[in-house]
Amino acid sequence: MSAHCASCGAPRPVAARFCGACGAPTAEHRRVLLHGVRADRLRTQRAALALGVACAGTLFGLLGGSDLVAGADDGWPTVLVGSASVFVAALAASLVLGELRATLPLTASWRWCVAALPTAMLSLAAAWILTAYLWSADAAMPTAARWIGVVVLAPLGEEWLCRGAAWRAANVLASPRSALLLTAILFAFLHGLGGGYLLELPHRFVAGLLFGWLRWRSGSLLPGVLAHGLHNLGAMCLA
Repeated sequence: MSAHCASCGAPRPVAARFCGACGAPTAEHRRVLLHGVRADRLRTQRAALALGVACAGTLFGLLGGSDLVAGADDGWPTVLVGSASVFVAALAASLVLGELRATLPLTASWRWCVAALPTAMLSLAAAWILTAYLWSADAAMPTAARWIGVVVLAPLGEEWLCRGAAWRAANVLASPRSALLLTAILFAFLHGLGGGYLLELPHRFVAGLLFGWLRWRSGSLLPGVLAHGLHNLGAMCLA
């Protein structure tokens, strides 16, 4: 069974993508190529918009101080509102991207989960070295809400926003290395302007790089969430 080329009229196989005589692409192949171009363009546009939503969530944290560590009120309303803002931003960015499941990869090898412990120790050591003079030995005893917010909710929400939605979007637009750098910057700026924020910015960036490295190498959010939670737990115990 054969067809004819629309350009030169030469016969060609129906399944052919190009004319054997003149080399012109078939109408079917042009439609397939055009569909692919449109799909790629739409995916790029959605990734850019999703990254913008993630940046907007970061801006909210920058201005509002979403980091629970910087908050003066340890009650449940403050904890839940602060955590909800991060989860909402992560969910919105994931839905805009159109890849909700892809922004929540949670399957990881046990080896990478074990690697979360030394990674948390490295990030905590960097925090102590860079901000040792900010640690307070006479801080008030944290409430249960604060413990849960800092050790559980913050790692889950911030990792989903930074290493989930923003990482996926940046990876579509650029590369894993660019995603690693960009999400570390977002993570550093996500923690508001309260307290010693400007002095704490470098160690938060370092922590973002370490958690991002776990995300990149493991392909999962789980090791980063564990390392983040262990880091925050250590910081709470030392404060």
